[in-house]
Formats: sequence, structure tokens, C-alpha cells
Amino acid sequence: MADRPAQRYGSVARPFEAIVPVDAHHVRMHRCSWVLRRILPLLVVIALLPPAAGASPLVARGQEPSAIVSGPDIGAWLRSVAATVSQLIADCQRTADAPAVPSRSDIGRMVGQKLLVRMNSRTPSRKLLGRIERGEIGGIVLLGSDVTTRSALRRLTGTLQGAATAGGQPPLLIAIDQEGGSVKRVPWIPPTITVPRMGEIGSADVARSQGRRTGKALLELGINVDLAPVADIPRSTSAFMYQQGRTFGFDAGVTARLADAFASGLADAGVLATMKHFPGIGLAIENTDHHVDVIRASRTTLARDLRPYR
Repeated sequence: MADRPAQRYGSVARPFEAIVPVDAHHVRMHRCSWVLRRILPLLVVIALLPPAAGASPLVARGQEPSAIVSGPDIGAWLRSVAATVSQLIADCQRTADAPAVPSRSDIGRMVGQKLLVRMNSRTPSRKLLGRIERGEIGGIVLLGSDVTTRSALRRLTGTLQGAATAGGQPPLLIAIDQEGGSVKRVPWIPPTITVPRMGEIGSADVARSQGRRTGKALLELGINVDLAPVADIPRSTSAFMYQQGRTFGFDAGVTARLADAFASGLADAGVLATMKHFPGIGLAIENTDHHVDVIRASRTTLARDLRPYR
């Protein structure tokens, strides 16, 4: 299979390192280093200056003249001080470069940014918006019951993203299942061709075009993640994935090529793709949304199903 093109994630990139605020101790150490770096050159210059002509020797109070501290001795002392300050700078820098210890709230945000949750109603609750604003949620999965009209959907996604923006959080991931055919949560937008039909056509260009059109339409609605394409390979016509009309076909090579093309089309539009579900589910007969179906297969058998995910 040809190498997959790099996907562009655009504005939905999520730099997790930006979630943790800079530790105050870390800042103090940098300031310490900043000051010391300006003191050290001055000390070095003073140390290298020759003693002033005709300068009187320095005599410590209560000491004999033999205890006189001469100019060169002062220079040696200053050079020693400079070495000590240099060591302080190194120690200070090592402390500053040490990783900041996140607080309990920081850990909550880091964990929360990895969570995608659903809403309990078509309107986000104040509690949910608060969690988004505090960074305790990384994304929202919209279901068919959340979709009513174009304007309502855009208003909903705007409200969700607005909460993230208000809290200074990374852009929220807003996801939906828009596979095409039997699973198409937003009925009035692409894909205009079902997944099995794309498999029959067998054209990567067609699949990529469908993905691009789907991504463009989703992004206009404020949705930046498509929980598609399906990269599963049914093993028989009895497989529930085949029965639901959600697969490209029985051929691993065709499935890999078309699923990759559809995902690339989504990326062209700036929407994240989700290869799903997992190798081996094509062996399942019962719908795993509602039943437990135990899959017993060898590594060799599963290797074929793994191909679209590579």
C-alpha cells in the first residue's frame, strides 16, 4: 500500500504542554539566573583591573603591616568570587530547567483534555459548560439526537467552543459519526455515496472527494472531528458490520486504499478522521453496541484485518 499523505490538523492541534501553567518557582529561578549573568561580567572586569598607581596598601584593623592585603590578592579573591557566582548560575539554571510539579487542578485538566463526553440533552448544561471552561473536558461527541437544524447545530457548537475560549483552553474537539449511508448523523450533508457503493466503485479519487466534501460541510457546522471512516473488514455476509451497510467490502487492500483516501479528504478540509473500529470486529455477528460477541482468532487471521490501520 502506498505511503499515506501527512494529515493537516490546522486549528484543532492540541499542545498539551500549553495546559500546565509555568511554575512560580521556575520563574523565580529564571529571574535569578538573569541577574547573576549580569553580575558575573562586572566581577570579572573588576578582578582583571590592575591596582591603581600609588594606591595605599590595605591594613586590617588590629593587624600588623605583614597582614597587608595587596591589590593582586584582591584580584585573586574577586576571581574566586566570580567562580562561585558562576557555580551559582549553573545550579540556578539546573533548578529552573527542572520540570514543574503540576498541581491537583493541573492534573485534572491534563486528564480532562483526553476525555470526549456526550451531552444529556440538546442544550449543554451550565455544569458541562463550566467543565469545558475549566479544561476538564477535551471534546464532545454529538449524537443524532443532538442534531435538529443547521442553525441550531451551529449555535450549539458555537456555545461549546465559546466556553473553551472563555476559559483560555485549547480548541474543543467536537465529533460526530458521519460515515455515509446507514450512519449519517447530519442527514443533509455529504457523504452523498454510501460506504458499500464507494467500495463497488473502487476509486480512491471518489472516496477522497467524498471525504473532502464531508469535511468542508462539517467544519461549516463547527464540527472538527469525523468518527469515520470504517476500516473494518467483514468476514461474511452474516457480520453485523456488513448487515448494517457500513463497510467498503471484503477485500483488505481495497478497504485500506479507500478508507485512507476518505480520511485524507477529511484532512484536506481541516477535519480530523477516525479510523474505526478495530481489527477483528468483522468477525462479530452480534451488534457489539448491544451484545457481547467473543472473537476468537489467531494472530495470522487478525493480520489481514490490521492492514487498513497501518
